[in-house]
Amino acid sequence: MNDPSGAGGSAALPDTPLARDFPHIAALPRPTLESLAANADPQYYSALIHTEPQIAALLQQRSELLQRVRQLARRNEDELRPPLEQVRQETQRYFVQAREAEDVQWKEEERRLLEAHRRFAPPALLAQLQQSTARIYEQSEDLANALVEGRPLPPHLLGAARELLAQQQHPGSSLAAGGGAGIEDTPSADPVPTFTKAFLALRTAYHRRAMIEERWRRDMIRID
Repeated sequence: MNDPSGAGGSAALPDTPLARDFPHIAALPRPTLESLAANADPQYYSALIHTEPQIAALLQQRSELLQRVRQLARRNEDELRPPLEQVRQETQRYFVQAREAEDVQWKEEERRLLEAHRRFAPPALLAQLQQSTARIYEQSEDLANALVEGRPLPPHLLGAARELLAQQQHPGSSLAAGGGAGIEDTPSADPVPTFTKAFLALRTAYHRRAMIEERWRRDMIRID
């Protein structure tokens, strides 16, 4: 007997969201659908889901996109690795150069600090004071010998006396370089007044330094 409705051998699917979106799944028997809903067989569930055309298309797109990303990653690695490696090598070279320069500069600074400490340490300052005192004393003696022997007063001794006199008149002032008036070394100058002022300037400086040296030796002056 023919079907009075004129339909084929399979019944039409009901109009449901599942039938509209996943018709080949909606056509499965009810027990199979219930088993899928309960995820009783995960392998069967996964196999069935992957046969769904929409899901298969999405998986294919995902696979193609992943492949594209891998290709881009390999290309970027091949293209960027040489310049990045060059940058790394240059950075390492500059770092080594900076460390070497720092070591050299620090050694130079350390040498300067040691030299400054050696020059300005109390024993070094005392030695400089002793040398200065002895030098001024010898200059005054040489100046006196020149006058007694009737020789011209040495210009370098008169210059030293002028400098000391200027320092006494203007201590710590820029006028010291042009001070020392009255100590002339011209041929027409009277040697006796010139000698007197120069000898007085030398001896005054000598005695001042000698007094400081003596007080220093007695620990009356301390430099920490």
